[in-house]
Amino acid sequence: MGRMTRRAFIRGVVAAGSAGALAAVASKAPAQTKGVTLRVLVYPYPVTKAIRDMLPEYEKQTGVKVEWEEVPYAEVLSKQMAELIAKTDRYDVFNFSNKFVGAEAGTGQLLPLDDLIAKAGAPLDWQDFIAKQRQMFTYKGKTYGIPLSSNIMMCAYRKDVFDREGIKVPPLGMSFTHTEWTNIVKRLTKDGQKGTSFNTQAMQVPSENWSNVMLSAGGRWFDEKLTPMLNSKEGVLTAEWLRELLNYAPADVLRYTNVETNEAMMSGVVVTQTLQWASRIPMVEDKEKSKVAGKIRWTTLPFAGWVPERKVGLAANDGWCMGIPRASKHQREAFDFAVWCVTKDKQTRFISELQVPPTRSSVFDKPELHQKFIWLPVMKVQLENAYDFPNIPEWSEILEKVGAEIHGGWSGQVTMAKALERSNDLVAQLLKERKYPVGTWKGAKLPWE
Repeated sequence: MGRMTRRAFIRGVVAAGSAGALAAVASKAPAQTKGVTLRVLVYPYPVTKAIRDMLPEYEKQTGVKVEWEEVPYAEVLSKQMAELIAKTDRYDVFNFSNKFVGAEAGTGQLLPLDDLIAKAGAPLDWQDFIAKQRQMFTYKGKTYGIPLSSNIMMCAYRKDVFDREGIKVPPLGMSFTHTEWTNIVKRLTKDGQKGTSFNTQAMQVPSENWSNVMLSAGGRWFDEKLTPMLNSKEGVLTAEWLRELLNYAPADVLRYTNVETNEAMMSGVVVTQTLQWASRIPMVEDKEKSKVAGKIRWTTLPFAGWVPERKVGLAANDGWCMGIPRASKHQREAFDFAVWCVTKDKQTRFISELQVPPTRSSVFDKPELHQKFIWLPVMKVQLENAYDFPNIPEWSEILEKVGAEIHGGWSGQVTMAKALERSNDLVAQLLKERKYPVGTWKGAKLPWE
């Protein structure tokens, strides 16, 4: 990629803008297709690493060879976009985030999976997938991904500390109000311990975190005419509220990724995480590395109170899937492989052994799993109070632009009002450049709804 930045690359490429025999996929061997080699490009995280380790089993069952390639999160979108724009047949399966669907499907070079799904029948059991997960990987009415793992943000806290302080957690189905949460983290910042922390790294993260709070407070990304609403009173109020929470976090919190955020809690320095991904729970529960394993509990996001009828804070729906480039010469085998990756037995194994949240209702709702993993009932309620980001090709760019501005506001470079004013201008300018009717849209729904 030379000196071209990831953001510049994505900006450029976005602007350029038969199912087979699946009768035994569910728990046995997929269709036999000896002599085929599938090339798979993935982001390495617990579930894809587990699949990687099971590849010898798949190859033995099917006769299909799998060449497995892993790329870091910061590179996976740009690499996949490069392949799609160039229309290469280098890869047969992509692993991608819901935030990438608009960009990748918008190239016209991802394979719509609806026909294959319709023919797959019981081995896939498409209706068994959580509805929000199925919807997350659609673009303009077509499905482009098989849901691999679900994810959502929740609030983590030290039960022993809360018990000692006499802090009562709201019952399941309700959240702390933002005022209650401010008072709690302020109260717990004492004797060398910090009340809270959350991921603040630049790029997309600040905008994602702020968006949860902003929408919980009744804000919107856009009005009905497609005018950005980032600098609304709700937008500024909630960005400033998050900035206030940073006063009760470690001094270096503005450089925190998910790793540092978890390490601060694992070491005992931090006693809550205002926002924590469910996918990161295994870190804090690692008995060999975490000093607080077994002491952590979870509740829904503490963003209630701004809107009287809203009892639970909202969270952005999140997850990863398996999709297929249109140029793949082995589309049937690629689909068979994707189905093999998400069988019910594997999803049960992934959560039982790795605590990876499943995407199938039949697995997610198992009582024995709720008893073993006490965060699952909380996650279920939070998923029921989730929202989806606008599914447009420019969404990752928008998150990065807004995230950088919010981070600047949190660090004191500008006021939060100024940061969001600049965010508003940047988003409006980007969408106008891409020919969106900003401020003049007249449809009953926004273009991506």
